[in-house]
Amino acid sequence: MRPLFLQISGFGPYANRVEIDFSVLGDSGLYLITGDTGAGKTTVFDAITFALFGEASGRGRESFMLRSKYAAPETPTEVTLIFAYGEKTYCVRRNPEYERPRKRGGGVTVQAAAAELIRLDSGAGIRDVGEAMRLGECVAARVREVNEAIREILGVDYNQFSQIAMIAQGEFLRLLHADTRDRQRIFREIFRTEPYQTFQERLKQEADALEARCAEERRSIAQSLASARCGEEDDLAPMLQGAVEDIVLSDAEEILQSLCERDAAALDAARVENAGLEKRLEDVNAALGRAQELKKAADSLEEAEKALVSRKEALASAEKTLEAERARRSEAERLGAQARVIELQLPEYDAREKLQAEERSLRAQRQAEALRLEADTQTLQKQKASLTALREERRALESAGEERQRLRLERQDAQARQKELRELLNLFDALDVLSKELADAQNAYRSRRAAAASAQNSYERMNRLFLDEQAGVLAQTLEDGQPCPVCGATDHPVPARLSAIAPSEAQLKRAKADAEAARAAYVQASEHASALRGRLDGKRQELEKRAPTAEKAGIRTEIAQRTADCAALDAAISEADRRIARRNALDQRIPALDEACIGLDQRIHAGEKAVAALDARRREMERQIAACKLPFADKDAAQAERGRLSAEQRRIAAAFQSAERAYNASNLAVSELEGRIRQLETQLSEAEQPDMEALAARQKEIGEEKAALSQRLAELHTRLSANTTALEAVRAGGAALEALERRFAWVRNLADTARGQLSGREHFALETYVQTTYFERIIARANLRFLVMSGGRYELKRCRSGPGRGQSGLELDVVDHLNGSERSVKSLSGGESFLASLSLALGLSDEIQSSAGGIRLDTVFVDEGFGSLDGDTLEQALRALSGLSENHRLVGVISHVARLKERIDRQLIVTKDPAGGSTVRMEV
Repeated sequence: MRPLFLQISGFGPYANRVEIDFSVLGDSGLYLITGDTGAGKTTVFDAITFALFGEASGRGRESFMLRSKYAAPETPTEVTLIFAYGEKTYCVRRNPEYERPRKRGGGVTVQAAAAELIRLDSGAGIRDVGEAMRLGECVAARVREVNEAIREILGVDYNQFSQIAMIAQGEFLRLLHADTRDRQRIFREIFRTEPYQTFQERLKQEADALEARCAEERRSIAQSLASARCGEEDDLAPMLQGAVEDIVLSDAEEILQSLCERDAAALDAARVENAGLEKRLEDVNAALGRAQELKKAADSLEEAEKALVSRKEALASAEKTLEAERARRSEAERLGAQARVIELQLPEYDAREKLQAEERSLRAQRQAEALRLEADTQTLQKQKASLTALREERRALESAGEERQRLRLERQDAQARQKELRELLNLFDALDVLSKELADAQNAYRSRRAAAASAQNSYERMNRLFLDEQAGVLAQTLEDGQPCPVCGATDHPVPARLSAIAPSEAQLKRAKADAEAARAAYVQASEHASALRGRLDGKRQELEKRAPTAEKAGIRTEIAQRTADCAALDAAISEADRRIARRNALDQRIPALDEACIGLDQRIHAGEKAVAALDARRREMERQIAACKLPFADKDAAQAERGRLSAEQRRIAAAFQSAERAYNASNLAVSELEGRIRQLETQLSEAEQPDMEALAARQKEIGEEKAALSQRLAELHTRLSANTTALEAVRAGGAALEALERRFAWVRNLADTARGQLSGREHFALETYVQTTYFERIIARANLRFLVMSGGRYELKRCRSGPGRGQSGLELDVVDHLNGSERSVKSLSGGESFLASLSLALGLSDEIQSSAGGIRLDTVFVDEGFGSLDGDTLEQALRALSGLSENHRLVGVISHVARLKERIDRQLIVTKDPAGGSTVRMEV
């Protein structure tokens, strides 16, 4: 790839349109890109990279950052590049996405990213870009299509182009001094060796996971053993403790099995003993029940006698209370009079409460208005956020129409290919039918040929017989005295006799007609077979011309594949239609939402005014309420006081009634208790008293025995359950642990091998091993130039580390041929390091080109680093770069070093404009 003409507008530091004609530099040699610091020397390469791939060359420079801050609002941001590749010339024009002023109204709008690729006529003028593009052939007119076309033409992607065409000294000096781990990261990015690292890490993760699972399985088995239960006096207790501490699975299983068998037998014996205790306890409880009934009757008698005394005292007290309540009736009349006075003042409270209600209404209105104002404010914020999101979604759907058109074209191609395949299949079927018809026609032809030959032979035989018997035929017409038609004699002494096999003339005619008919049928069959063969040969020639290597089975398979492709494309087209519909819906929704935001903003301003007016009215209402003077705070308080007085009046009346009821109830209770006492005395006099203490002692004794037995049952059941669970867990865990440990052993060994961590071996990871292949080739290519640049003194060499030095394999040493020593590249001086890093950069660039399939880029840029070289070293570096420029390659050196300006005649000079922006001029 060779740039011929570059046009930059509103891009980076270039505020206005700048044009650079690279064609005047020729097709080989060195040229210098120089100028003020920060003027935009590297931006020239950025512009070329952006025009080709839509991305800047430098890291951290996104496409939306490329808009020049010095550009006028009406100046577009775009780059146009005319370049040659092979025998063809192309022009690519591209602009990034950026904000620009609206053409109508105020504000800004987003200029969508766009790109166009044109194949130019070889005779088109380079400077007349617009005319050349108008007359050229459009290769692609959309960003994605242009990106794909550029990758197909150049054979490299953005990352490869940046690494091949731009040699940035700072990065390659870092590569020169890097250790193995740093070079691993660098080569991983350049040569895409991530899958090997991923494989290493996945093996390590698998080994770590297996190790964790083994440890977890051992912990689980230990927990299961720890949950086993054994009596302290049991002879198996020491053995169980030893199995828990050492996790000996075979011993643990045997001990747990013995414990489970013992506990099961003990549990059965305890259950039999418990049944006997329950029967004895049931008999004692029945006797105690009867005794408790008698005791309860005696207690009831005693309580009734005590209650009778208490009730008689209560009767006397109730009588006194009744007399006191009769004396309080005059108090009730006074309370009624006070309640009537309060009732007369109630209308005044209504008037004040009306004012208070109006004040509360104003307060509620103010609160509601404030809440609505807050809600409108929040809604406005949400709608603005939603509007931003919808606009982002609309930008993402911008290319939906182009995508649908591309899919439709692909579907048309697939359908056309499917139609062509069906035609080929029909041609195969026609060949099969014609082949069968030809075989049938040939059989008919052979049959009719034999029939014609037989009929002709029969006719010829009959004709010979007919001719041979003509004398006998004439003799039949002779008459005595009449002359013979042959000899003229009138005497016929011995006339010829007619043979019995002689055919008649009619028979001969029929035979002749049959022979002619058979021959006609034979000729017709021959013509039909010949016609079929001609048609068959024509079909075969057509098939040979259209698809000489096609097979019927392959065509059927491809038809099925094309059918599936069409179905997939139909689904993709449906999805594109859905995206277009969504884009159209957004085109309607976004303006409506924008209008809604404006309406909400107006409502918010109106609401703020309404809140202020309500606050003023409420303050006036509060002043009027304060002017009202009443003894109670409100009507409710007045009514409450009136209610309290009325309630007190009613309470005095109710207290009299209650005292009267209490007196009557106490009198009735005394009568009832006297009757109950007489009844209980009669019941106790007729029953025999049991020995309660003896029965209680027996019940307690049996209960204690049963409690002790229940505790033992619970202990046995718990222990048996725990030991059974532990036994099952130990058996299952042992089998799982054995399988896990076997797998862990070989996975860990494989992971250590892949990661270069085997003990006693060189620490050489799998990814590093792959990278060393590239590294060796890079070093070999770099040394071709480093030897020249160093005057034959220095040569780079990969250092091979021994075991025990950490990760190795990508260390770099330098061989000093002057003294035969080998040392670290870090020992080189600044200038020597520059030459080494430049050589390494050039070697890496060559290797990447080779890895990309031998792609050749006819232009290379070398960015800075020459300031650290002395005069002789600079000359050697320039000789190496001149060698790089051989074979029709241009080398652009980006630098501000004064000595380079003296040594390199062809120069591209970048100058800062005092008014803002930069300009470019070419000196050749």
